[in-house]
Amino acid sequence: MRYFLFLVFLSYFLIFSKLSFARGFAYAQSARSVQTAAFSKVITAAKPLSLKACINIAIAENPELREAFYGVKTQKAKTGEVRSALYPNVSLFYNYTRQQSPLGPLVSTSFGKFREEPLLLNYYRDGAELNQLIWDGEHTISLVKAQKAAAQSYYEQYERLIQTTAFETTQDFYAVLTSQKLVAVAEENLKDSEENLNLVKAGFKAGLRAKSDVVFAEVPVESARLELTQAVENLKLSIVRLNQIMGLDVRSNLILKNELKATPYHISLEAARKIALKNRDEIKDAQSLIKSAEEELNAARGNFSPTIGGFADYGYTDYGANVLPGNLGWDFGLQASWSLFNGNNFNYQVKQAENQIKQEKAFLRNTRLTVTSDVQQAYLSFQSSKQALKQAEAELKKASVNLKMVRTEYKVGVAQILNLLDAELSYIQAKSDKVTALSNYDLSIAQLKYAMGVPIP
Repeated sequence: MRYFLFLVFLSYFLIFSKLSFARGFAYAQSARSVQTAAFSKVITAAKPLSLKACINIAIAENPELREAFYGVKTQKAKTGEVRSALYPNVSLFYNYTRQQSPLGPLVSTSFGKFREEPLLLNYYRDGAELNQLIWDGEHTISLVKAQKAAAQSYYEQYERLIQTTAFETTQDFYAVLTSQKLVAVAEENLKDSEENLNLVKAGFKAGLRAKSDVVFAEVPVESARLELTQAVENLKLSIVRLNQIMGLDVRSNLILKNELKATPYHISLEAARKIALKNRDEIKDAQSLIKSAEEELNAARGNFSPTIGGFADYGYTDYGANVLPGNLGWDFGLQASWSLFNGNNFNYQVKQAENQIKQEKAFLRNTRLTVTSDVQQAYLSFQSSKQALKQAEAELKKASVNLKMVRTEYKVGVAQILNLLDAELSYIQAKSDKVTALSNYDLSIAQLKYAMGVPIP
């Protein structure tokens, strides 16, 4: 019987602990977990990576994102820590007390006098103890809700960091594709320049071209070689940046799918604003902070209420020295406390919480303005890039026709070498502008989606 009720207390504690763990686990599962499938993904040169694949790898491997993920888990653990105050506290105890009592037996002394002999008493008590908070004016419950809202705020920040990582990966992904195309343009430029030089040299040997034409034709060849070298270096740097944002070794040899294409995208500015105000995690974050501050205010007001708790223990008491027989039994009851004055500490906590709510509401308003501004700028950039792409396509078509015409005229001796070189330069510039405009267009769509808080791929 002595240990039976102790086992009951222990079972009671384990049941509540299990319920607490299940609730915390369910809450943790509601958040987006790190995509561990990509951790074991092998990057090979045999399979080109799409933009979506690169983003998935970045979400799984990016160190900053992984750090933020464990920060979210830490906040969830803090929520469980605060919630634990609502559950019973079961513990084992062992007490030993040695006490000297002045009321001891009378001992005779000389001349017929008596004195009291001090009595030493030993107390031993062991058993199990349970304490349970019953009511504290919802102070603890409000603290739990406040911490839960704060954990949600961290989760929204983590979600936005996922979107930021996806957008930065998109930027570097398109930068690699753009650099690859510019390398191809530079190679074409070098090839055409060398063909022009060979053509001029053949005409010079045949006595049809002047020596100055050969000199003029040699300059673009050297310039093209330099531009190709620079384009290759830019490609290497863009691959390094992409590897870095994806959390990979910067020396990884990535082969990407060519996803630079003018895919039509249609959305109105007003629709983009509405989507952003609904989806942006910064707004959700600000709303969670307001909720947390409101619960902190409720908790601060709960300090003015009395705290009531229950306690119970079951154990064995041994008084020692055979003064009294041992005792096995219950000890239970209620305890209450009420702070009447503590230097206005509770009043200051209330004022602090009230001001915190006002601050978070001002932050929410500022966040909404920032979001709408982001959407406005991204939308204008999208419209501008769309027009720039159309213009670049028209300029490339015009430069291509002009080059063909000048080449024909040069071959028959109508055009001069400078006319041919100018036409070649205009064509290469137009082709490079087309690649840049196409990249800017695709990137502007990604930027607009990022501003709206929607998935990019």
